[in-house]
Amino acid sequence: TKAKAFAASKDLKDRMKSLGISGPPVIDFLEAALNDTSHILSTTRSMVRQKVKDWDAWKKEFDSHKQARMDAGLEDRVVAHTAGDTHNVTVVFAVTDQAKADAFMNSDDLKNKMKAAGVMGAPDFYSYKVVQKY
Repeated sequence: TKAKAFAASKDLKDRMKSLGISGPPVIDFLEAALNDTSHILSTTRSMVRQKVKDWDAWKKEFDSHKQARMDAGLEDRVVAHTAGDTHNVTVVFAVTDQAKADAFMNSDDLKNKMKAAGVMGAPDFYSYKVVQKY
């Protein structure tokens, strides 16, 4: 409750504005099925947000495709859905080979797997760097 109040607070909005952030933030509270904090040398991350028809069906397809992700230079870090809503899924990967990861993210193999998994609409892809670990 406190975290949700902080995320919606005027203080946070004012602070973000003072830092030059112009658009509204997207803040999700997630329930993680996987949260791997093991040591990975790569600080590059890729995050995918997607809507799915059924969490259990999606998770089964996702799990069956792990080797393909690993071969593409992607290591699972977080697999989660929005708290209280299993239709909104977020996945975070550590990227160990950017060229392979880019090719995989644009591949027919991934598109077909997402379709089979019940992904609805186009997913949102984000990339970022971890600059500090806490």
